[in-house]
Amino acid sequence: MTIMNQNEELQSQILDYLKKLDDLLLPVLTQLIQQRFPLEVETLAFEIFSDQFSDKFPVRVFFLDQDHSEFFAIVNGEPRYPSAIDPNLIDIDEVYSQAFEEKYLSLGVDIWSISAQVCLDWFAENWLKAGGTSFRLQAKIGQHDSSSQFDLIEQRWVD
Repeated sequence: MTIMNQNEELQSQILDYLKKLDDLLLPVLTQLIQQRFPLEVETLAFEIFSDQFSDKFPVRVFFLDQDHSEFFAIVNGEPRYPSAIDPNLIDIDEVYSQAFEEKYLSLGVDIWSISAQVCLDWFAENWLKAGGTSFRLQAKIGQHDSSSQFDLIEQRWVD
């Protein structure tokens, strides 16, 4: 099997795992899209933590203000996220198993980068299904600590 075929097969397998989560993710995204946020929140920044696919759902949302700082609402003197949605979005034990991940790592495949790209494409598709083009704020997704972001509203890459 060529490396190209191996990568295509891996991408297909990862997508199959992610598609099993559609029914969990869509209501969460719909609620975020329809929610009215405090005026301070300007951007929903979704980050993919590519080393977490075998531990939990790898995407987390950050509620950012105009300075790109994480915003918290103060309720009774306590900081709270400005949404009833948990920033971890979905509470699961894994997208795929540790054994699945280790199989590809042992072959020298960069499963984390491949998983992150497949996840980004899948997430963007679900964002659209949930009505994301009507979202009034900014919404972006990218890998954790990456300067490259995908604009979920405009469906294009931005730096």
